[in-house]
Amino acid sequence: MVRIGGTIRYEVTVVISNNEYNILLTIWKAGHALSAQEIVENMEDKSFKDRTIHSILTAMLEKGLIFVDGQRLSSRIYCRLFNTSLSFEQFQSRQIMDSPVYRQDKAQVLPGILSALVEDEDIGPDTLDKLEALLKERKKRLRDEADGI
Repeated sequence: MVRIGGTIRYEVTVVISNNEYNILLTIWKAGHALSAQEIVENMEDKSFKDRTIHSILTAMLEKGLIFVDGQRLSSRIYCRLFNTSLSFEQFQSRQIMDSPVYRQDKAQVLPGILSALVEDEDIGPDTLDKLEALLKERKKRLRDEADGI
């Protein structure tokens, strides 16, 4: 439950299966909408039979994880193209933000998460500069809001 102004909005955490996550990864890696056949062809970790893809995609549509992003002629029939509703970054951050531990004590948990991420050996000065700029911009917005601007 999240209080926004005078209203209360209930947020539902969407639970996804490994197959659904692998489908999302496949679409994110492609960088564009894919047909069901293209998803199956490009999946690295597939633990279902090819004919099961439509059931999984239907469940993902109902959960709002993906949407139909057009269609394409394939042989003599049109096939739907599927795209993700969230970027990889949005999805991963929602996984963290939906955690009860994070929601209970953001001020304590967030610095720990950020610290663990920036300690990755592959994180270089350019990435740290980008993070620093994001933090400065967020601080500026918070100050502006506090000043009533």
